[in-house]
Amino acid sequence: MKNMLEMFNKMCDMLSFAGIDPNDLLDQDPEAVALAKCIPVLGAEQPNWPLAKTVRDFVLLSDDEPRTKQTSDANEALNDDDVDDDVEEPLICWIVFSGNHPYDRSPYAPRDCWNF
Repeated sequence: MKNMLEMFNKMCDMLSFAGIDPNDLLDQDPEAVALAKCIPVLGAEQPNWPLAKTVRDFVLLSDDEPRTKQTSDANEALNDDDVDDDVEEPLICWIVFSGNHPYDRSPYAPRDCWNF
């Protein structure tokens, strides 16, 4: 499971690869904004017969599920000193798909989505 910091860093790397300086985008540089608006954000699910989905939104919600023993390397690296006391509940970032495939594309995603 990836956390928001890992995803943010990966997004910055992808923006740089696309020729967009993430800092220019944060500063609302018109050229960076125009370039970023040209890149669609789609989802791909299931490696066998991969389906493409339109990403509708990102939502940050509190984690209402009971916590189990943390097993990922990232979570094992955390200790009580790393937890911000101001955060009352753990949060989860959800990617919300529209349920539809992109209208101007194939309903199938490239298998290369899983070659990372």
